[in-house]
Amino acid sequence: MLLVWVLAVYGTTAIVTESKLFAPIRALASRRWAWLGSLLGCAMCVGWWCGAALSVLGWSPTAGAVPAWWPRWLRVILDGAAASGACWGLAVVVGTALEARYALEVWRFREETRLAQSQRESSGTQAE
Repeated sequence: MLLVWVLAVYGTTAIVTESKLFAPIRALASRRWAWLGSLLGCAMCVGWWCGAALSVLGWSPTAGAVPAWWPRWLRVILDGAAASGACWGLAVVVGTALEARYALEVWRFREETRLAQSQRESSGTQAE
């Protein structure tokens, strides 16, 4: 159940912070209130609010992990912090994977270009 919660928080956060769907909203927020535009582009910030909102709605991964006498507001803060950390961690992993994929594509393109050039040069040498 924790994995589903983390994926729900991360998915919602990614939609708000990175998607084309929310790009106009982020742009409008940036023009009107710079602080809100920064907030809507921050995975940790939006992740905190998503985790806190899910906690308020009753979906709290820490409900069974903390003492029952803890006040609800403290669990909401804890859930927000857990969501923020999860979103940050997943954003780092996903970002690193995308950067590695891009680097691999660039390397492949350069190798294919180098190989094609070397084949052209060798065929030009043989023709002479």
